[in-house]
Amino acid sequence: MEKDKISLRQLMPILAAGLFSPMVRVLPRMGAESAGRAVYLAPLISVLPIFFYVKLICLLLSGSPPRQGLAEIFISRFGKGPGRVIAAAFLIWTLFYASYIIRNCAERLISTIYPQSGPWGFAIAITLVCALAAMGKLRTLARAGGVFFGLILIMLALVLLSALANVKAENVLPVSTQDALPLLKGVLLASDISGTALCALFLRGSVSEEEAGRGKILLKWLGLLMVLVSFTLFVTVGCYGAKMTAREQQPFFLVSRDVRVFGVLDRIEAAVMTTWVITDFMMISLLFLVCAEIMRACFVKETGKWFVPPVAAAALAGSAATAKNAFELWRVTEFIVEKANPAIYYALLPLLLAVIKIMNKKGEKK
Repeated sequence: MEKDKISLRQLMPILAAGLFSPMVRVLPRMGAESAGRAVYLAPLISVLPIFFYVKLICLLLSGSPPRQGLAEIFISRFGKGPGRVIAAAFLIWTLFYASYIIRNCAERLISTIYPQSGPWGFAIAITLVCALAAMGKLRTLARAGGVFFGLILIMLALVLLSALANVKAENVLPVSTQDALPLLKGVLLASDISGTALCALFLRGSVSEEEAGRGKILLKWLGLLMVLVSFTLFVTVGCYGAKMTAREQQPFFLVSRDVRVFGVLDRIEAAVMTTWVITDFMMISLLFLVCAEIMRACFVKETGKWFVPPVAAAALAGSAATAKNAFELWRVTEFIVEKANPAIYYALLPLLLAVIKIMNKKGEKK
């Protein structure tokens, strides 16, 4: 692990690419339903609350050994028995979330490009590719994250700038004080989705500690991601209106389907959707690594890479049980993922870290 460390600068493209997909998948539909035409402002407003929350988490973690991931911290501070139970709880949720994303990727490909296909061939292929990526070097995955995020930028530049001419002002303006409360719901939704990135704390031992300017790096990448998501929402809602956007299963796909890039290329939705799915690969690979690292910490092994195959197999099996069709998948999103994810990363995690912080301070006094 010592030879395979990455810096925060290298980690951020993985997280940004991984978060872009759920942002664009969930926010246009659920965000437009709750925040209406002002939904495109939600990602921008959420930047500072998310940034300060992450700073709070880092503050609570200060004093813990820098070479320890979150699972190791739980075990060392709460004891082997309780610590492993807590780590196992995060393992179960992370594994479920990986299964959910795999199923979502497969469903998105079926509903947009390959309507005559079944989901399981796609699910197997996605799982295999992500497992191979997770078993490789973390530095290689970080480089891939940078490349994939670059592809996102190119894709958005081609599609959104070409679709900008179709935006209708009445669909996005005016925004008044009456939109404040609905907009707050959109901000909470964007923050909830961003909380998934905190799973990277389990890989804390693989991220270099000595890098200066961590706050600026975090704020820069968070700001860039939210600007891109905000622009995507602005164009999507601007083209179709909040009501139609909220009704569609894949609103962003409509934009890519109906646009002609610079008046020359059309029917580019397959390339756009493929790029979109590739960004999910980054998050799935990261989740596989997190699960493997938690298992390594619980079973006290030198490396967690060999836990990746059983983790991937369990995630694939879980994806088959997650949902049978698009309707069931959306119910899982609305009633499980969108409620459990914030409960874990915005309630349970800070509570546990606060207890550890108090324990560390008592230990220092002794």
